[in-house]
Amino acid sequence: MRKFFLSVIFTLAACLVASAQESHSSIPPYDKLQSSAKDALKRQEYKAAYNTYCLMDSAYGITSADYESMMYFMWLTHSYNPGSEDEKSLMFRAVNSKWFDMAQLELEAANYGVDTLDYWDELVAIVTPRGYQDTLYQNRLLAMTRADQALRNSIGNGSQNEDSLKAALHEVEVRNEAELKQLIAERGFPTLTRVGSLCNDYATYIAQHSEPEFLHWFLEQAKPAADNGLFDLSWIAYMTDRDLIHQGKPQLYGTQLTTIDGITAFDPIEEIEHLDERRASIGLGPIADYMKLYGMTELKTHPVK
Repeated sequence: MRKFFLSVIFTLAACLVASAQESHSSIPPYDKLQSSAKDALKRQEYKAAYNTYCLMDSAYGITSADYESMMYFMWLTHSYNPGSEDEKSLMFRAVNSKWFDMAQLELEAANYGVDTLDYWDELVAIVTPRGYQDTLYQNRLLAMTRADQALRNSIGNGSQNEDSLKAALHEVEVRNEAELKQLIAERGFPTLTRVGSLCNDYATYIAQHSEPEFLHWFLEQAKPAADNGLFDLSWIAYMTDRDLIHQGKPQLYGTQLTTIDGITAFDPIEEIEHLDERRASIGLGPIADYMKLYGMTELKTHPVK
């Protein structure tokens, strides 16, 4: 009889585990949820957007790496769950990322009254050392990135003007590279303390879509800055991989994917068996988590050229 009951208990436990696994596997990939939330915002269906961001956060975790989603989620939490532990958790998550400077914190206070919360002084203490960043530099980087993405996001959507869009995008890339060089010469390298995390991302984005020679130079300037905590370390991985691919070598950190003949896969990777070790050494999560962002369940690489 005891064996019978144990058998029933183990069977029920197995069913519960299988049910939980099936439930989690039914959650759409991060990028799909991100698109759904944005679409809901465009339709002004704010509660639906809030619920989608809640699902994203519980399933995958929204971090400052996805700045746009983080800010929308925080804004909606201020509206739908003010004074909650969720709001407090989001605020501390935000201010502990280096893109959040005093100007941004003051904006949160003006718009959402966070200066009345009992942990306001803690937030100020975290952000104060960053001071106020170079807004002119930030605005230029923002404008350059928007000009690039407006064209890049239009390519591959079945437009009859595909060739002209690609030509226009190349012109923007050339202009952006020239302007970034000028900004660096006049205002210094775009470190976290100078432009904040978001615009550090923008500068790196522009560099990654520039000529290989400039990307290599930018990477070499970014490395010592990262060693001193002044540049996002994860971007070193992305730029290193792209720089290696430009040189015809396999990537180290598994950050670069391409779509060839309708097949999306990673560019060749050096010693895949040690990939997660290298990723961890530079602050990146396991490759399996990165693959989820693209809805991938199997690590596939394109053949070495």
